[in-house]
Amino acid sequence: MKALSLISFCLLSLSLIAGQSVRKPFDDVSYAWKEIQIEKLIETVNKMGIKYNRVDGNITAAIFPHDDHLYSGFTVNALVSQIKKKKLAIIFGVTHKTPIKIGGKISDVIILDNYAYWYSPYQNIKVSSLREFVKENLKEKYYIVSNTYHSYEHSIEAILPFLSYYNRGIEIMPVMVTPMDLKTMDKISNALSKVITNYLEKNSISLKDVVFLISADANHYGEDFNNTTFGKGEEGHKRARQNDLEIFKNYLKGEITVKKVRKIVKDRVYEKALWCGRYSIPFGLLTTEKIIEKTTKKHLFGEFIHYDDTYIDPMVPLKGYGFGVSAPFSLKHWVGHMAVGFVVK
Repeated sequence: MKALSLISFCLLSLSLIAGQSVRKPFDDVSYAWKEIQIEKLIETVNKMGIKYNRVDGNITAAIFPHDDHLYSGFTVNALVSQIKKKKLAIIFGVTHKTPIKIGGKISDVIILDNYAYWYSPYQNIKVSSLREFVKENLKEKYYIVSNTYHSYEHSIEAILPFLSYYNRGIEIMPVMVTPMDLKTMDKISNALSKVITNYLEKNSISLKDVVFLISADANHYGEDFNNTTFGKGEEGHKRARQNDLEIFKNYLKGEITVKKVRKIVKDRVYEKALWCGRYSIPFGLLTTEKIIEKTTKKHLFGEFIHYDDTYIDPMVPLKGYGFGVSAPFSLKHWVGHMAVGFVVK
C-alpha cells in the first residue's frame, strides 16, 4: 500500500508540474521575445510614418499576419495598438507543415493545448479556464489535445509580444485549426460557438471584454513557393498583390454573415491564392459570427487596417537587438500581410 501511495503521489506531483508548464517560443529567430526587443520594434514602427486605417469602434475580431516581425511588425502593430483593453483573446491559428511533420498528418479537428501559460515578454500569459470548459463540453470527436502540435506551430505565438505590450494581464485560449471541408467546419464551429457562448454567460463575461484573433499571412508568391498563378516578375507581383486586396473587398469587407463566410470556402478563394489562412480564416469567422448572432442578434463588420508585402514595402529598420528574418525576399519569394478589424454592428 505504501508503494502504491508513493507512486500515486509521484504521478500527482508530475501532473501538477505539467499543469503549471509554460509553452516556450518556437520561433526564436524572427520574433521579438524580450521586453527591449518589442519596445524597440514598436518604437521604430511608430517612427516610420506609414499610414494605416483606424477603426472606429471596439474591435471584436481581427485577422493578423504571423510573418517575421521585421517584415510584418508594422501591420501587426497597426492592428493590436487599436484593440482596447480585453480580458480574453481566443486565437485561431494555422496548422503548418512543421507540426504535421512532428505530430503526424491530421484533419477535421481543432487542436487544443495543455499548457498553463504561454511565454511572453513582461509576464507569461495565462491560458483561460475557457479551454478546460471547451474540453469538458465539446464533443471529443471535434478536438484533440496536443502540446506537441502547439509547440511546433508559430502562427499563434506571433501576436503574443504585441498583446503583452498593449494588454497586460490578458488571458488566451489558443486553437489550432486543421484542414477540413465546409461541412465539417460548419459542424465544429456550430458546436464550439455554443460552448463559448455558454461559458461567457455562465461567467458573466461581456463580449466587449473578448477579442477573437485569426492568424493568417496573405499570398505566398513566386517560384520558391511554386506559385505563379498571376505570372512572374513585376507584373505577376502587381496582379497577385491586387488579388489579395480584392479578397478583402469581396469577402472580408462590410457586413459578415455565415452565408458570406461559407462563400469563401465555396469559391475556393484560398486555393487560388496561397494564403496560409485558408482554414483559420473561415473557421474563425464562422465561430465568431455565430457567437455574435447568438448573443447580440447583430453581425461582424469588416474594416481594412493595413496591407503590405515583403517585396516592395519597407522592412522595419531595426538591427542589433538579437532577432532578424528567417527568409529573403524577391520577386521569386514574397509574402503579403493583411490586418483586418471587425466590429459589431
